[in-house]
Amino acid sequence: NWNGTDVENAELQLVKEYDYTEATSPKYSPVITNYYDKLLYNIVPSIGWISINNEYKTLGKINGTWREIVNSPCVNLLGQLCSNPTADYKLNKTTFVWQVEEDLGTSIWKREISSGTVNEPVQISSVEGMNTNARYDGGKIFAYINDGCNLVDKNNAVIHESGENIIYSMDLITKPLKTEDVVYYTWVENEGMEYLIKGMTKYYSDIAQPDFATMPTDTQTSITSSPIYEYLPKKEPVERLSYTLVGMEPDMYYEVKVVTSEGSPVKPQIIQIDGEVYGVVTGHANSVDTTVIEVPKTVYANGEITVSIDRKKGNPNRIAEILVYEYEQENDLVAVSNVIMPFKKDFGKELNETETSIKYSDKKLVFNISSDENCIKEYKVIDVTGRTVEKKTLKLTNGINRIEVPVSMRTGIYFVQIDGQKTNTKITVLK
Repeated sequence: NWNGTDVENAELQLVKEYDYTEATSPKYSPVITNYYDKLLYNIVPSIGWISINNEYKTLGKINGTWREIVNSPCVNLLGQLCSNPTADYKLNKTTFVWQVEEDLGTSIWKREISSGTVNEPVQISSVEGMNTNARYDGGKIFAYINDGCNLVDKNNAVIHESGENIIYSMDLITKPLKTEDVVYYTWVENEGMEYLIKGMTKYYSDIAQPDFATMPTDTQTSITSSPIYEYLPKKEPVERLSYTLVGMEPDMYYEVKVVTSEGSPVKPQIIQIDGEVYGVVTGHANSVDTTVIEVPKTVYANGEITVSIDRKKGNPNRIAEILVYEYEQENDLVAVSNVIMPFKKDFGKELNETETSIKYSDKKLVFNISSDENCIKEYKVIDVTGRTVEKKTLKLTNGINRIEVPVSMRTGIYFVQIDGQKTNTKITVLK
């Protein structure tokens, strides 16, 4: 169906009309995906196909008109004879994938358009024999049918050996989990007089690439108002690097890693999401620091967030990178030394005894920690300057542990940091 209606009752739309003599006239395998138009700040549909010249052509529906969305006549390199196109959209990144027949085999290529930036085509695989039907999903995995008519994954491992049967076509979809990805394969296979649809599920734990990555160096703006001035002199010039991530699904879970570095002498950097501080990085001179944030669902309810880095103006060679991981399944936050979550003095909500939570009341820090074993953990309370306000060693037992610690904190923003012992510990911040 189309928009939930019967196909026979849907309104058909002509995307593009060609004369049969035109080199760009479509010949094979139309595919459809999404594309993020940076100028319009909008996600628009994109259609790709193989032309009669065996070029990979694309159109995007921009301002109601279908037109080319890459800065070249076609997606593939000049002279490549393409087949079996596919396309994938993940967050702000569109990936086009195609196959090219070589003298001794088949190569698989991809080209990404990330937030309006068209990257160069990249070869992602080269195999012997005439392989077909490469499919790509999630920006992480691809598979194809090899010349032995077996279904083969990205590691050239046989997923399904067809034997004397024939596999005609296949597809796949990835469901990302916290520690691994579940990939569902399906294909059509001939068995005697029958054509059967078959499927298989595989788990991959080696898919470590983020779903989206950007280095927001093109968003540097001078600012005069920032939380960084709580510990920097006002005369210090400050810049903000920011990036707005769109296309976030309300049913999914997101982890943002902000990778930064600073020269010498060390100056703090502030990590914010939608204007709220989620990290204060002090680090060490000429070192790389990673701030890990599990984004609360309420923050991306509208489908987007803006991640920003405030830092002192200066060395342009410092690292600033934003990595985004999308998961289908929520997992408890395994506390490590780099994971910090914010809370404020006056959030004033009552603790739910069945949950892990934090509050500050009557000059006491009160929190519950849920642990699945008996263990010893150290926690720290840190202010925005990186100064340790309180440090204590806790003896935890299996189950819910209610902790009350006398500590005096002035109005402001603080962070709780838990050490990296291996235990399933989750902290939910109440505001």
